[in-house]
Amino acid sequence: MKTVIISDKKSALGNYIKDSLLLKDNCAVISREEIITPTALCRLMLITSGDIKYIKGDSPVIILTESSCFSADMNIASDPLFIVDSQDKGHIEMLSKTAYPVITCGISGTDTISYTSISDGFITLSLNRQLVSFQQRMITPFEMPVEFTGEYPVYYVLSAFALRLLLDDFENYKDNLF
Repeated sequence: MKTVIISDKKSALGNYIKDSLLLKDNCAVISREEIITPTALCRLMLITSGDIKYIKGDSPVIILTESSCFSADMNIASDPLFIVDSQDKGHIEMLSKTAYPVITCGISGTDTISYTSISDGFITLSLNRQLVSFQQRMITPFEMPVEFTGEYPVYYVLSAFALRLLLDDFENYKDNLF
């Protein structure tokens, strides 16, 4: 089971990722208010909280939002991988002072994950540099148009896309990625 920590006070991103990645039956969501014991069938454990003090897990993925209360002095038990909005200058600056791997999401071609266009109910997502999935498969840069209603912020779509690539779980859903 992979641990994914979504540092978001409102838990909206965690719910979006759980729903958009079609993980309703094999994903445990844990928030500060509730504790859910994940079953053996769980592929992911999503932890949503804006106030995380200690992180324990096997190389967790930490998805930051601007409402995160993440700090550089946080106690992290293993090597995490961060997904962050490239417009979030506070977290970008803090993470630049660490050796942690970071996947940036935004509108720039220098971001790991970006989009090249939004029009007529579609967004064209772009992987701009090679990425190694959790299964150790090399994923080369590519673009993929997907449906986009605009109901959620673009960062939600980009971070969910990054997580789906890391899970190496996107090819089965090319026609219905989100």
